[in-house]
Amino acid sequence: MSYNCLMNLPKLVLPFGYYLKVASYFIAILLLQSCLRDQKQWTTEISAPLFKTDLGLDDLFTDSLLIENSDGSYVLSYEYEYAIDSFGDYLNVPDTISRVTVSLQKLVLSDKTISDTITLREMAPETGLIDGKTVDLPAQEFKDAGGQEIDISKEFFQEAKFRNGFLDLVISNDLPVEVEELSFELRNKSDGTVIANGIFKNILPGEEEQQSYDLSGKEVKGILIGEIIQVKTKASNGQVLVDADKGVRITMNVRDLEPEYATAIFPAQDLVQDTQEVVYDLGNAMVTEMMIRSGQVIMTVHSTIEEEITLDYRIPFSGLNGDFSKPLIQKISIPPAPPGSKKIVEKKFPLDGYVIVYKGKDPLNPPFYNTVYSELKASIVYSGLERSISLNDSVFIEFGFVDIEPEYAYGDFGYKEFNFNEEEEVKVLKDVQGSINFEDMWMNLLIENAFGIQANVTFNSITSINERTGNTVALQRPGLMNEEILLNKAFNPPFQPFRRSYVLNGSNSNVKQFMENIPNKIGADIRLVSRPYGSNDLTDFVFRESYLKAILRLNIPVQFNLGNLRLTQKQAFNFEASAETDRIRSGKFRLKVLNDFPISAALQIDFLDEEENILHSLFNPAGTIEGAEVPSGSERSIEPRLTYLTHDLGPAEIELIKNAVKVRTTATLNSPDSKRYKIFSDYQMSILLSGEFEYDQNF
Repeated sequence: MSYNCLMNLPKLVLPFGYYLKVASYFIAILLLQSCLRDQKQWTTEISAPLFKTDLGLDDLFTDSLLIENSDGSYVLSYEYEYAIDSFGDYLNVPDTISRVTVSLQKLVLSDKTISDTITLREMAPETGLIDGKTVDLPAQEFKDAGGQEIDISKEFFQEAKFRNGFLDLVISNDLPVEVEELSFELRNKSDGTVIANGIFKNILPGEEEQQSYDLSGKEVKGILIGEIIQVKTKASNGQVLVDADKGVRITMNVRDLEPEYATAIFPAQDLVQDTQEVVYDLGNAMVTEMMIRSGQVIMTVHSTIEEEITLDYRIPFSGLNGDFSKPLIQKISIPPAPPGSKKIVEKKFPLDGYVIVYKGKDPLNPPFYNTVYSELKASIVYSGLERSISLNDSVFIEFGFVDIEPEYAYGDFGYKEFNFNEEEEVKVLKDVQGSINFEDMWMNLLIENAFGIQANVTFNSITSINERTGNTVALQRPGLMNEEILLNKAFNPPFQPFRRSYVLNGSNSNVKQFMENIPNKIGADIRLVSRPYGSNDLTDFVFRESYLKAILRLNIPVQFNLGNLRLTQKQAFNFEASAETDRIRSGKFRLKVLNDFPISAALQIDFLDEEENILHSLFNPAGTIEGAEVPSGSERSIEPRLTYLTHDLGPAEIELIKNAVKVRTTATLNSPDSKRYKIFSDYQMSILLSGEFEYDQNF
């Protein structure tokens, strides 16, 4: 086959895609083999799509701001908000730690009774000679009749000093004769201190006499001496049986004992019952009630008591989830302190969900705010072990609320002023260049007060700022700007914000000129005064979801004329992956555009590097895209307008485009006839860029 056979090979025009290109090469190889097997090079012309994009108004305005009407046309709704939505703007609850040292109010020892006998043999040893005999006993007098050691350390205590208490001495006459008079003394063995003494008279056989002694201020040791100093008996009435091992029986009963200190086995008992009214510094706020969203009570206890104790801490005027039958109650166990030292215990427990009344101990009497009433009780746990405890022992407690985040609060939160003087970016128009003539637009200025606090708001100025042109437009509306607007408190229950709404349109304001300035920023100077007229009943409230906001809500029917308005979109691009650029000999770009907009546009395509620097541009100056036709009597276009643009490629351009990683498509819309067009949601500009390349084929 001749060389002409090769030249007459058909041109392959394949659809875009790697696998189709592979197929084209495979077919070319088969044809080559059938024509001339020894030929090594020829050229093939291939058309391949490079990228596709659609431009619409959603490239200019975010989807969330475009509202589609029932007829498919657009309304642009845009909100710009100034808000106080922080609980902390009205109420900040700092950590508050109180410290209290609670000394023991009293110690209690159990009532106890013991008995001992001073026998006839001990009083007069010679009576042992008549022991067991029946005789006539004459009247007798015994002096220094004898002392008896009485050990109370096991039954009563090792030692103790008493603030209060009584010792009851009962003298029982077990002698066969009447005791005319008996002198008795009870003293500490260790130091001889007299605890009690007295004279008992005329005690008949088998009967007893009792005397009570006040132990206040007395120190009693565990080993006592009970001594009968003198005994006088009457003569027997006839013969009586003598039992030398019977005599005078002494019964000691201790009762109502409240020691200053003691070494003893202490019964279970309440040591301390203390109340606290803690005042919380809440700035100039006066809080009567608060629900805690999160937070803790922290408690650190230092105890010098050598016995296990329990602390019962409670806030009577509180309730879990508002149920005051479920007040906050916490019990803490404190192990015994080492002798001469102290035991330290730290505890935290949550306040989440508790409603707490801040009106002190008596809600009907001052203080009426910022004061939490709590109760603390310390109790000894019975151990059966001997301990040393005194009224000098104490429980030192640090406690308070920390990390408090309120869910709501009631009270009076004080006079406050807030000023907004700031500029915020208007993202909705940030990519708009050129001009827009908005038709029939209006603005709502909505003010919502979701705090239970009356407020005044003043709009000193609201300004449209176009930094691209340097132009500013101040919003004007009589009866709104520079006027104090009273906002009543929110309603509760049920919770509902208080609202004021103002409509600004072309007849009562300059809102049309305000937006036609195409601001990239809105400046606002707003003054807010909270509780301007006072709150005497302490019924204001702040909820976690409370806010106070001013909302500028723009409502723009998307029906406007355009002056050089740009729609822009960027996307990733990889020329080499799409076109195998290393074998391209020559080529051209072919741009196909279907335009639904009834507006002509100038189109430009820029190839960008990683830093979005322009490497090369197509159709610069921009190519013209014709607008779709709107039939007479209709508001919308029926068929898109098709436009083709071409661009021949040279080797230098191909090398530049090889390095591109992004492609940017810009359509500049322009309606110089000033005719206004309604824009519908399905309008778009569909763009397809393909390349027609002549390749070298080498084997």
